[in-house]
This record gives sequence, C-alpha cells and structure tokens, in this order.
Amino acid sequence: MMDGVKAAAVGYVYTMALKKDGSFWVFGWNSDGSIGNGGINQYQPPVKVMDNVEFISAGDHLSAVKNDGSLWCWGF
Repeated sequence: MMDGVKAAAVGYVYTMALKKDGSFWVFGWNSDGSIGNGGINQYQPPVKVMDNVEFISAGDHLSAVKNDGSLWCWGF
C-alpha cells in the first residue's frame, strides 16, 4: 500500500506511517480530527500531514516530533 516506510503506529481507528524521507502520513477513520486534515467522522485514504518528522506515536491522540525538536499533537 505504501513504499519507503521506516516506522508505523496504530491508533484506535487510524494508522500512521513515517516514511524514510521524513514525510508523515495518516489514514483511516477521521474521528476527533485524528487525520489532521480538518475533516471529521469519515474514512480518509493516506494523507500527508507534514514533512521533516523524526518520530511518531499513536494513542488517544497523535504525536510527531520534527527534526527541529518541536512536538506536534492533535486528535482526541
């Protein structure tokens, strides 16, 4: 489904993928804004959320740490 993935994490109804190029992708059910593209309560195919990401984590909300050390969180 997706090539070049170096890390993945699974939340309640979504999946996150961090690609080797540092791009961060999310797909699945967009409840509580978990996909990060402004929509809610609908299925989303893979959506690129941001670039320059080093680390991802899934739970009730999504977290990403960017190359500059900034922490980003969204969702429930």
